[in-house]
Amino acid sequence: MARACSIKLWKNPLSRCHGHILLSLVHLMEKGENEQNRGKEGKSTFPYQIRGVDVCGVLIELLTDCKHYLSDPVKPIGALIKRLTSSLETLLMNTSDKSCLALLNFYEAKTSELIDSFQVKFGTGWLRP
Repeated sequence: MARACSIKLWKNPLSRCHGHILLSLVHLMEKGENEQNRGKEGKSTFPYQIRGVDVCGVLIELLTDCKHYLSDPVKPIGALIKRLTSSLETLLMNTSDKSCLALLNFYEAKTSELIDSFQVKFGTGWLRP
């Protein structure tokens, strides 16, 4: 079902980038990271732009949506979200140096938000100097 929807998106030139990303995610989630396309040097590669659309931005947007979903890791949907998140991280790490930096910045911002939240709730006494 997901593959069919991805192909439908890919066939439309306006949504080709999203379709390509979703097809890659479906592939990664089915086969695992080891089956991802490999470049000449054995490193995974993924296009930086598709039809002028920044792939990194779309991947970060999807990752943000995944991180907003609070799931129980024991339930099947929790395991699915974990695999999806892992696949998004893999694609980001294999797109470009800029996308790796975007992933790092994403997690640094999340860490900063968490620290700010703890400071509001518990004060600054729990921080180590």
